[in-house]
This record gives sequence, structure tokens and C-alpha cells, in this order.
Amino acid sequence: MRSLRRPRRLAHAPRGGGGQSAVPAADRIAVLAQYFRLVAPLNDAARRRAAAELASHLTADQRRRLGERFDSERLLNWEELRQLAAMPDISIQAHALNHGFLHAGQDPAMMESEIRQCRIALEEKLQRPVRRFAYPGGVHCPRAERILQEAGYDAAFTIEPGDLDGSSPRFRLPRVPGSPHPAVQRRLLACAADGGGRGMWW
Repeated sequence: MRSLRRPRRLAHAPRGGGGQSAVPAADRIAVLAQYFRLVAPLNDAARRRAAAELASHLTADQRRRLGERFDSERLLNWEELRQLAAMPDISIQAHALNHGFLHAGQDPAMMESEIRQCRIALEEKLQRPVRRFAYPGGVHCPRAERILQEAGYDAAFTIEPGDLDGSSPRFRLPRVPGSPHPAVQRRLLACAADGGGRGMWW
């Protein structure tokens, strides 16, 4: 596996007060995008090794500060997820068991598990049907689409933006990915304001 290294221009970036990064948000997003492009072709085990390699470059204090910074972004527990699923107009659907990328080089047994076990776990814990799937990272392939159909899903979403209509392929549907980035939020609000969001999912 090719070694993953931080871009040189960001390696010694100064830090602001409170441990916040002084690197512009656009650069941080670009680095994350580069990381996802590098790991997308890897199987799950190789992706975990890559993440561990990157984490090994952080000091204990850096890991602690990252944990504190992202504590508000922790995953929901099952009780919180059940409460959310009970709300009007909220539908909890599948996004893979361990967020494994469903590319053509993925181990077949791993792909089956990511798709099937995710749905089984959600339906068991929430006692609600799970019929739709969002591809992790938007990565998909014909084999993933076939397994989704065989597993009983009705549709699957990519991360390609666009409108939904009767000609949209059910297992390659467009959607707008959720993002805290201000530019994405402005675009979503503009779509909703002019009615363009009625055919969009996120």
C-alpha cells in the first residue's frame, strides 16, 4: 500500500488560539477529498491500516484536542436513533455497516456484509423497514447495485447532484450531500426557496 503523507504545504501550518487550525477551510476540505480519493480503491482492512498510519503521526495531545473538538459530532446511540426515527417526516435508511466503499475491487464477502448486515441491524433495532441505501463516499459499482437489489432494497443514492424524475436509475439516484460548508448550505437554501429542492434528496 502506498504510504499516505500530509501535503508538505500543510505540514507546518500555524495554529490559532484554542487549538483551532489556521489552515483555510477550503484547504482542509481539499486534503480530506485527497485522502478519500486515495483510500477509495482499497479494501476495508487496507483503509483501516491507512487511517491508523495517519493517526500514528499525531501526538497524544493532538489526539486529545481532536477528540474534544469533534465530541459534538459523535454518532447517535440506538436510543437516540429510535427517538429520531419516531419523528414525523424522518426516515432512517442504510449507509453500509462500517462505511465500506463499494468499489469493484472490494472483497465480495465484505461487500455483501456491508450491504445486508446494515439493513438487518437497523430493522432489528428500530423495528422499521429499511428500503433505501446511500453509497458511502458515493462509491458504487454494478456488483453493489446487484447485491442491493437481491437484498431487497428499493433504491440507492450516489453523491451526484441532480433532479429526480421517472427516468432516474433506481440504484444510481442523485442527491445533495449534507455538509456544514457555507457554500453548500447556501445552495440548498436557494434550491428550497425556488422550489428546486422538491426533486432532490440529502
